[in-house]
Amino acid sequence: ATQITGIYWQGATTGTNVIGTNLIYNIGSTAANTGVTLTGIDCGTSGLGIFQNNIIRMGYDASGNAITTSQKMRGIQKGATTGKLLFNSVYIGGTGVGTTVNNTYALSLTTINAADSVMDNIFDNVRQNTSTGGVHAAIGIANQTTTFTEDYNVYYYAGSLGSNFAYN
Repeated sequence: ATQITGIYWQGATTGTNVIGTNLIYNIGSTAANTGVTLTGIDCGTSGLGIFQNNIIRMGYDASGNAITTSQKMRGIQKGATTGKLLFNSVYIGGTGVGTTVNNTYALSLTTINAADSVMDNIFDNVRQNTSTGGVHAAIGIANQTTTFTEDYNVYYYAGSLGSNFAYN
């Protein structure tokens, strides 16, 4: 499988580690490869990070054409890192997407820590399949029971085969 990531961060567990004011725009693969995973920001698997004021646009190639090959896409991926996600804007688009099942999320939370907070963000996923295929959701959250702070966010999905929230 191929991984294409705009920013990968894994850092210190102390101090103020800010990853902010980045523009990640139209990253992708021109190959018709359904095994590709595209990630705007990967928050890593350890450390304490503040991810703020980032803008991410995915689902289009460098020329602005929709990526129609079904590929996994994650605007922001947060794993075991203790993270604060503040004031980010994520948009995933593209129409005419193939039928291979590859889900996309504007925000994917695979591990939740009690100290995590997701506040004042916009998560917009309007990617559309041709007919059948993967689910496209504004946010995908692992099936877990840990509570964390999540407030004042905007989640948007318009279309079929998708939702605002999904368990990943």
